[in-house]
Amino acid sequence: MVRKISQEYRFELYAKLAITCYNNNINRQHKVKKGDLVRHKYGTLHGSGIVLSCEGAGRRAYIIWNCHGHSTFQNVATRFLEVLSESR
Repeated sequence: MVRKISQEYRFELYAKLAITCYNNNINRQHKVKKGDLVRHKYGTLHGSGIVLSCEGAGRRAYIIWNCHGHSTFQNVATRFLEVLSESR
């Protein structure tokens, strides 16, 4: 048996679900700090890097990246980074 619900109640449920998903994603994010040694979680960027600064409430990190003897500066989303060694 299918129960009909009002459109206002449906929107309220969707809003609660969206807030819950947003909060869960924030809690799951890894905290990347200045000085951490990191690598790309999925291997899209080869090599490793050192975090120089974090921007946007820790969502993006400015990194000096080293791969095959070449160093570049990258601005990478922290959700794609894995911390290999934390700074002191």
